[in-house]
Amino acid sequence: MQEGTEDLTRIVMSIRIRPDIKQEIQELAKADRRTTSSYIEMVLESHIRELKKKPAAKQDDEENASEGQGDADPPKEKISKRRGKNEK
Repeated sequence: MQEGTEDLTRIVMSIRIRPDIKQEIQELAKADRRTTSSYIEMVLESHIRELKKKPAAKQDDEENASEGQGDADPPKEKISKRRGKNEK
């Protein structure tokens, strides 16, 4: 591929989401004058770019995921350790 060109190849991907989330995505896409698929791709690309800008935050997320925390708030003791305090 030449420098400065974008790969326009697309694949089909199926996901399961709640109906209320689907409705929100469709409304946001319509307001942005995009297809639902185009809007989802744009949001994901933006999210990935943001994660790449914050390597420390990405590492914390991976630690939480490996501990079964996922998107949950970190335990209070972890917050205290980050702030250098021993309180819980």
